Amino acid sequence: MMTRQLYTPEFKRRAVALLLESDKFVARMDQDIDIKENTLYNWKNCIRISLILPFLIHFNCLSKN
Repeated sequence: MMTRQLYTPEFKRRAVALLLESDKFVARMDQDIDIKENTLYNWKNCIRISLILPFLIHFNCLSKN
């Protein structure tokens, strides 16, 4: 039985920053840092949402109007 690898929030932020700063695709990056491709995509999307959400709330972009 495999144990689930746990990563710190700082490690996740650094991995995504490295991805965004490089010219590499996620599929290549996951091999370089030994993380599953889907996991890296999830981290990237989570960070993207956390950066955009305050903007959407501030400008009331989430209302149904």
